[in-house]
Amino acid sequence: MAESRSIICVFDDNEPIDYCGGCRGGWKPFGDPSKTLQENVAELAVKLQDLFGDRVECRYIDITTSALKNYPEIEKTINQVFLPMTVIDGVPRLHGYLDQDLIIETVREHLSKVE
Repeated sequence: MAESRSIICVFDDNEPIDYCGGCRGGWKPFGDPSKTLQENVAELAVKLQDLFGDRVECRYIDITTSALKNYPEIEKTINQVFLPMTVIDGVPRLHGYLDQDLIIETVREHLSKVE
């Protein structure tokens, strides 16, 4: 039987981030402020692949493009949260920041439940 793959999507509007004391980044767990969020998500994807192999796939979804149409349930709620929003297997899990360590731990917990 083939193993299923968990999909981790990070939804964002691809707008420049103005880092402040506690907003959307600026220190290590919240991504590298010298990189775009899309670059930080690419870095996260590599970390997830290293840790979980083919059991996960990580995607960056720019909500200002037509790509959002592929996620109708997320499209209904995206304006009700702070971006970025991390969704695991279609379920919104985190929003307002990109905490790579927290995402990794959340994915680890999720995978332990679906095995």
